[in-house]
Amino acid sequence: MKKSVAILLIVVLLLSGCAKSEPGGFTEFETVTLAGEAATEQIFEGSKLTMVNIWATYCGPCISEMPGLAAIAKDRAGSGFQIVGLVTDVANHEGAQADTARKLLNNAGAEYENLIINESMIALLQNITAVPTTVFVNEKGEQVGESYIGSRDQAAWEKIIDELLEKVQ
Repeated sequence: MKKSVAILLIVVLLLSGCAKSEPGGFTEFETVTLAGEAATEQIFEGSKLTMVNIWATYCGPCISEMPGLAAIAKDRAGSGFQIVGLVTDVANHEGAQADTARKLLNNAGAEYENLIINESMIALLQNITAVPTTVFVNEKGEQVGESYIGSRDQAAWEKIIDELLEKVQ
C-alpha cells in the first residue's frame, strides 16, 4: 500500500507540470523518517522556521542543491531554523530506493531529517506539482510565505530564509 501511494504521487508530479504549488502547511501527519523513526508535525516544534524541501531521488536539480542545503543546516543549527527533507519517491525506510536516498544525502553531507510520504500526507501535498518544491513552516507546521518551485543556490536560499525569519520573529 505504501509503495502505491508513493507511485501515485510520482505520477501526479510527472503529469501535472510546473504550476504554482500551495500546500498550505504540514499541520497534522504521521510518518517515518528515512532512518525508520516515527515522526509527526511535532518535528517543527522548537524551530521558528522550518524549510521543508520536497525532493526525489531521480531529480537532478534536487540533488544539485543538497550540498548548499546541508551547509545552511549546519551553519544555522541551534538558531531556531531547521531543514526537513521530504523524499517523494521512497515508500519505505528499507529497500533499494531508501538506500539510494540515503546515499545521495550522505554524498551531499546533508544530515538534516528526511521524511517519507505516506497516506496521512497526501492531502497536504495535493497541490505540489514539481520537485524540488520548497515551503517554509512555523512551529505549528503552518506555511509561512510562498512556495518555491525549482532549485536555488545557497546564497539565494540564505536570502529567502533571512527574509522569512524576520516575518516569524
